[in-house]
Amino acid sequence: MANTETKELLKFVIDLGLAFEKSLSDGDLSVFDAANFVSSMLDLSAAFEGIQKIPEEIKNMAEADIKELYAFVKEQLDLAGEHKAEDVIAQFAEIGMKIYKMVVFIRDNKASSLIS
Repeated sequence: MANTETKELLKFVIDLGLAFEKSLSDGDLSVFDAANFVSSMLDLSAAFEGIQKIPEEIKNMAEADIKELYAFVKEQLDLAGEHKAEDVIAQFAEIGMKIYKMVVFIRDNKASSLIS
């Protein structure tokens, strides 16, 4: 598959979303829910490692790539009904990119990193 970076980012976002869904299912988020986030944390390095390649991958996706990624997302999330594949992929990729940008912003703007 030519869209490896995109798939890795989607896997991270999906696992993170599923962890929140499971953790909030009882109406309470506590320290005991930390185990639900292990899978997404294992995906983190792979998801962010080649993240700069993702916009280009998405732009150059063939129909077969879109179908493959959508099938992956649909299976991982057990989605009901039909959704426009491109929209689902773009939405999840956008979420992952925003998380990455937040991490970079925090890292680059910490007061301790501004002191010489």
